[in-house]
Amino acid sequence: MRLLPLQTLLVVTLLVGCVGDGTDAPCLDGLSCAEPTPCAVDADCDDGLFCNGAEACDADLGCVAGTAPACDDGLACTADACDEEFDVCAFTPSVAAPDAPVLVSARGGALSWGAVALADGAVPTYDLVVDDSCDSADREACGMESPEASVRDLADPTYEGPVAAGATLRVRACHPCTGECGPWSEGVAVE
Repeated sequence: MRLLPLQTLLVVTLLVGCVGDGTDAPCLDGLSCAEPTPCAVDADCDDGLFCNGAEACDADLGCVAGTAPACDDGLACTADACDEEFDVCAFTPSVAAPDAPVLVSARGGALSWGAVALADGAVPTYDLVVDDSCDSADREACGMESPEASVRDLADPTYEGPVAAGATLRVRACHPCTGECGPWSEGVAVE
């Protein structure tokens, strides 16, 4: 029997792929040298982690790694990530909430306020609440969540609507991408 030199054995091993050696050492050709993990059902392969996908049981290969969830909401203004603690994709606004607009004028039935500049250059929308049924200075007592009239998603910092003298006015800016709104500015309409 003729023995082959060691170099020849190494070349032959690399060409035909890895020989299972019971370790997780990678081979030069990218195949794993580890023996397949035996399994009967997918649950046998579950590592308990959400963010690396659901592992599966393959009759020939044993446990097969899962595919990570695609955590992308398609919005440039959010940071997308997989949250292992709650087993969900999380989409966190990557821009700050807008500042409160400053009411400039509330005369003659028309309103205007200072435009709010957003840090990322986006143009905000505005929510306006006109409540002429309340004479209290306490915002909660005026029923801020159930105003007599409200307008959402105004594109310009003006409103040409019926506003009675003495009406309580509230306006806030909202980010068009995240929908996150800043604090309310309040004032009282005059004639």
